Amino acid sequence: MNMDTIRKKEFSKGLVLYAPAPVTVKLYTGLAKGETTLIDAAFTDAENGIVSYFYPDLDSGNYHYVSSGEGYFSLDKDIYFSEAKAAVRTVVNADPGKKGDQFYQAKDTVFAPTDEFTEKVIPSDPSLWPDYAEALTTPMFTDAPRTAQQYTTYTEMLAVLKELDRSCRNAYLYYLGKSNAYDIEIPLIIFTQTDLSGAKTLEQAAELVSANGKLTVHYQGQMHGNEPAGGEGALGVCKLLAGSYGETLLDTMNIYVIPKLNCAGARDDRRTVIGTTIDPNRDMLRVETSEIRLHHKAYHLFCPALSIDSHEYTVDPSYEVTSYNDIMLASGFTSNNSEEFRKLSKELTALPFGKLKKQGLRPTYYIDEVNFHNPNNGSTYSGNQGILYLLIESRGIWGGHNAFARRAVGHVITVTELLNYVHENLEYVKETVAAEKDRFKTLGKTYSEENLIVLEHGTVLHPEMDYAKPRYNGATGELVGELIRTPKIQEAIVRSRPRPTAYVFCAGEEWTQTVLEKLDLHYVKYHFIPAGKKVLLQQYRGTAEEAILSAEQYFAFPKGAYAVPMDTYYGTVLATMFEPDITDSPEYKGTLVQSGVIPPIENGYPLYRYIHDLNPDGTITAV
Repeated sequence: MNMDTIRKKEFSKGLVLYAPAPVTVKLYTGLAKGETTLIDAAFTDAENGIVSYFYPDLDSGNYHYVSSGEGYFSLDKDIYFSEAKAAVRTVVNADPGKKGDQFYQAKDTVFAPTDEFTEKVIPSDPSLWPDYAEALTTPMFTDAPRTAQQYTTYTEMLAVLKELDRSCRNAYLYYLGKSNAYDIEIPLIIFTQTDLSGAKTLEQAAELVSANGKLTVHYQGQMHGNEPAGGEGALGVCKLLAGSYGETLLDTMNIYVIPKLNCAGARDDRRTVIGTTIDPNRDMLRVETSEIRLHHKAYHLFCPALSIDSHEYTVDPSYEVTSYNDIMLASGFTSNNSEEFRKLSKELTALPFGKLKKQGLRPTYYIDEVNFHNPNNGSTYSGNQGILYLLIESRGIWGGHNAFARRAVGHVITVTELLNYVHENLEYVKETVAAEKDRFKTLGKTYSEENLIVLEHGTVLHPEMDYAKPRYNGATGELVGELIRTPKIQEAIVRSRPRPTAYVFCAGEEWTQTVLEKLDLHYVKYHFIPAGKKVLLQQYRGTAEEAILSAEQYFAFPKGAYAVPMDTYYGTVLATMFEPDITDSPEYKGTLVQSGVIPPIENGYPLYRYIHDLNPDGTITAV
């Protein structure tokens, strides 16, 4: 026996990492998110297709390894190498797992915390949440075999939805439409006590649902394809709605669920829409993706009062000290909304905190922000048309299967708490939403210098809402203290201007048809002003950063023009499209000017505003 073999046999303390031969394993000092240095293995040994990497007499401390190989996932996992582990021969399986032939699985590196952190901070056995057991019987948790990092597939999701449609008298499965990517049909399941058995199309079903007069809830998961727990939680809520829980709720409301809005992105574990670089949750105004066109179609058909949007945030437990939150919540109101609407929005955002804590989860506001203000985002887009909105974010991007039950149940708990509140406070919710929509319509009929459109919001800190975030040792999982955070609300008005009663733009230009197509995708009404007619208008001049309004004067349009009246619940959305210089949205080029759809001309922009009362039929006066 040679000396190398003797050394391997006599290796009595330190670390051994092993993995299949096609996998390469590298060990580094420190946790994954800190400063790291590669540690060369003292020697390796291959036997029966397994390669072992030996690190004799390794000092105790924090480490992480990266294991990857052709046909395998890539795993970046932290190790807390305690003094007790360092004193003996500690053997760790570093196999990252083989990729399967199917899609709907992790594509990028999967980050995993230490075993100690997992056990103490993010335990994830489904048995921890017996009250939600049925919601955790979705394919991800019950269907085997499954590759190391594969999520519920499209086929598995459809099988669940079809079974609910077959077995539950209040569940009806339809399809919202097709994604441009891979020609995938996006399923939408409606839960209602209204008999939809005769409704052959989604449009017919939506008409019957709207006619029953009940409040309607829109609930979607996985707008971003690489955020699977949102979709899994939505599927779990569907299972609850098909049982006795749903029987109770449906006395007062209709609920439709889109478990995977971005089915194509889920197939490829992609955040953006396949074939583009577009983030669908930054496409609400521009409507350049099929997924958001279908999102708007659902809003138009069902006119929901509440929209629930399930996402995931980046996994980030690997610093030496970390504040770990399970669920982050945020709303979509702005200072364009009424005080009563903002009040209810804030109540709904804070509502799930108590239940989540009782179930052992850690809720916070989204990066301490209670609301958002970018109108090209789904949250603000919803609030700007009088739809109550709640964003739910669990911790899962780059997390693979880690803490998956914990992540999914966080969505389930949050959604059921919201639905319970609506059920118990039905009239208050209905009246608040109806009043907000009517308010937007009324504001757009009559011109007043006091009716403002907020162009730029500022942050206001709310120390009376201070709350504590626990902080943990990123390696051991031990509690080391807490961090007091002050929530922020985007409610200060930095820039604004009076709301017009209509926007006017030229007909017959190269870009005109693009504007009309976008308005059609928003289901907005507009009317044509014949050539030669004159209209008293202000023109937008200046820049996309700071527009300047001309004095009122009569404009005539040689090729005619189009007027878009503001007497609609959609008026604030229209303002965020047509006002050239919405400071809240330039990063995502939300306005028609910022996105380059309406180009500049010599004296400003071929875009105008009408600041007189609308005629009784909703038109503007042309002479």
